[in-house]
Amino acid sequence: MSKPPNRMMQPQDRFRVKEVRVYQAQPRRIPKDWPHNHGPNRYIVYADSQAVERIMSHARMDTRYECFGILLGNAYVDEENDLTWMYLQDSVAAEYAHSDFTSVEVSREEFQRINEEVDRIRDRSNGRIRKIGWYHSHPNFGIFMSNTDRLNQKRYYNQEWQIAMVVDPIRSTMGFFRGGNSNRCPHRVVETRVALEHIPEVTVNRPHEYRRSASAPPYTRHKPARQRQGMWMRLRKWLINILEPAGEE
Repeated sequence: MSKPPNRMMQPQDRFRVKEVRVYQAQPRRIPKDWPHNHGPNRYIVYADSQAVERIMSHARMDTRYECFGILLGNAYVDEENDLTWMYLQDSVAAEYAHSDFTSVEVSREEFQRINEEVDRIRDRSNGRIRKIGWYHSHPNFGIFMSNTDRLNQKRYYNQEWQIAMVVDPIRSTMGFFRGGNSNRCPHRVVETRVALEHIPEVTVNRPHEYRRSASAPPYTRHKPARQRQGMWMRLRKWLINILEPAGEE
């Protein structure tokens, strides 16, 4: 008689059960005012515009290097339309990574920091927002999955609803791939956040703390330093003209 596939015999007649926990997408209809997919593909990504802009901003900080981060959101099944849809709501960027023009490596310590951040967001949303995939950039190389990308996707994000997002910050393009085979997945950008029923709205509001090189433009809400300096010089000259006594004729 064959052994049960989920049991492994151990010495002293002990056994342990190998349990593989797989997250199952929950039933949820696509909001009526969102664009629907009418093609043969039974999967679609809805990406919040703010999340897309945050990821693009990360990729544009220094286009000499690739960037990396984790995608957050959830996966649902629209049973009426027989469609699985992934809702991209947020992201966590790798702040410290060793990267070049064609690759990026993230240390174990940085992965630990990212996972802790993901756990905090999941807890604050009562489990409604979770890790759904990863993203990286191809500066001026276009949208595709390299052999290394495919291996990483197959190893770490092989469930059918798990996605990889590739962005090209120079060409301002992006694309999504899903599952262990990195199948191309259609996407739609949702311009405004839509509060789904029973799903609490979560806004992380994190400051931009990504690591930058010295040549990367700083993230600031104020005027550029050169512009501020020019305004101060004009003001200084004006004050000098007002306060200095007129010269003798």
